[in-house]
Amino acid sequence: MRTDVETRGGTHEQREDLGSHPMLTRDGAATYLAVSKRTLDRLVQAGDLPTYRIGGHRRFRIEDIDSFIASKME
Repeated sequence: MRTDVETRGGTHEQREDLGSHPMLTRDGAATYLAVSKRTLDRLVQAGDLPTYRIGGHRRFRIEDIDSFIASKME
């Protein structure tokens, strides 16, 4: 679902509504995947896992992590 969001400059843009998706911190995502934080960082840098910046902090959607796991099981 996309939501119309007003930016600082007063303009509007469409953004994905992340409110309905459970989010994990870096530590939580590493624990969920049973990997080290360094391995998680490598997966992000390789483009295998998308991240979202919220208040300057990186967050991971559980849905994205589950999709990543499913793609590796095929």
